[in-house]
Amino acid sequence: MSATRYAYSLVARALPETRCFELKRQLLRGCQVRVGAGTKIASSVRFMTGGPVEIGAATWIAPDGLFQGGTALISIGEQCDIAGRVTFATGSHERMGEGVRIAGPGYSTPIIVEDGCWIGTGAILLGGAHIGKSSIIAAGAVVRGVFPPESLIGGVPARLIGSSRPEP
Repeated sequence: MSATRYAYSLVARALPETRCFELKRQLLRGCQVRVGAGTKIASSVRFMTGGPVEIGAATWIAPDGLFQGGTALISIGEQCDIAGRVTFATGSHERMGEGVRIAGPGYSTPIIVEDGCWIGTGAILLGGAHIGKSSIIAAGAVVRGVFPPESLIGGVPARLIGSSRPEP
């Protein structure tokens, strides 16, 4: 995590949780986080990643969200709704074949969430997740892999369980 993103987390925690959104957007832009117009980010959201972060316009990120991991991109589209305690984790480890320690060298892979997605409370998106436009991720899901637009995704590990569009 960069020093500027750490400083942001300290300053943001002093701001009202669901107010001062323009100030938070400006502060994040100073930390090399691309934030679109009208995006609202709760003060307790933490950015603990050294990689690029892009958040599209008119997106909502609720309290206690976490962006963490290595140097890979985290990209969230426009008009997304992200509930509380959602984690975006780009980093992981290779498995070691010998010895007691099983976590080997670290690596980082991107996370992409396309426009219009809704992510439920406590979901975890791991590196390699690519969520198609207008999809829903159920609360508590652990997501990795590629999902097409308008997916309803849930479970641990997450799988496609239907369409995000209501039946007529």
